[in-house]
Amino acid sequence: SLYEELETIELYMQIESMRFDNQFSFEIDLEQSVNTNNIAIPSLLLQPYIENAIWHGLLHKEGVKKIIVVIRQINATSLLIEIIDNGIGQEAAKKLRSKSHGKSFGMQLGANRIKLMKNKDGINGVVEVIDLKNENDIAIGTKINITLPILGVPKSTSTT
Repeated sequence: SLYEELETIELYMQIESMRFDNQFSFEIDLEQSVNTNNIAIPSLLLQPYIENAIWHGLLHKEGVKKIIVVIRQINATSLLIEIIDNGIGQEAAKKLRSKSHGKSFGMQLGANRIKLMKNKDGINGVVEVIDLKNENDIAIGTKINITLPILGVPKSTSTT
């Protein structure tokens, strides 16, 4: 369920924050009307995006570092999850990545998983990566928009 995924993501961000001497802060902004227990989401779907934001966006940045995860229901069939960081941006991260260890496949695998999600109305998941820039066209972070079809959580037959 979305509830379990958000718990996992929060724990992951806590661990990474401790690992990097609390260099960054994070926040999960959940719209009150979203029933996280009744929305199905594959396990660890969001983790590669969070990891990418931390490792490639925030750790190379000076000053205040932050990740915000926003979850809101767009309509009866779609959920929007935004992962926003105030890191160095995609262009600078790509340059650093090419110097070190090449391309990371976590986000691509995540995008493929999301595109395969489809609800009973035939609505697929979509991932959009947006470079955030200030008025001087300077990178001020990255926003990942993940639009998911709302899938119900299967009814469990056991209580374990």
